[in-house]
Amino acid sequence: MLGQICRTLIATTACLGLLLNCGCTTPEDVRFRIIYSGGGTQRVEDLSVIVGAHKESWGLLEPGTSISGRLSPDGEPSDVNVSFNFLGQDRQWRGPTLRTGYDIEIRIDADGSVTAKHCIRPCDLLQN
Repeated sequence: MLGQICRTLIATTACLGLLLNCGCTTPEDVRFRIIYSGGGTQRVEDLSVIVGAHKESWGLLEPGTSISGRLSPDGEPSDVNVSFNFLGQDRQWRGPTLRTGYDIEIRIDADGSVTAKHCIRPCDLLQN
């Protein structure tokens, strides 16, 4: 009996470890993809994405590339805020006010303008 309890405890602990490290999206997370559709040599620099209390940053986004990620608002407002430098100018974009648990695709165009699409999960916006 004690052996069975130990085996169950070990299996449960292993499964919990897998869940914590799987990179899975929690229901509150905001998943995002940023696409830079620019051409030529103009680059997006010092790109930051802030959701609630968390931030991710990238030094450079080349024309025709994209980045993806997810951030948890951790109880803070789940608005997405994006800041970047384009052609020597600091730019900022603030996403829509939505409840948590949504996906958003943000497109930076060749002129530095920003547009976005979003959906409340479950949805397939970021599936492709």
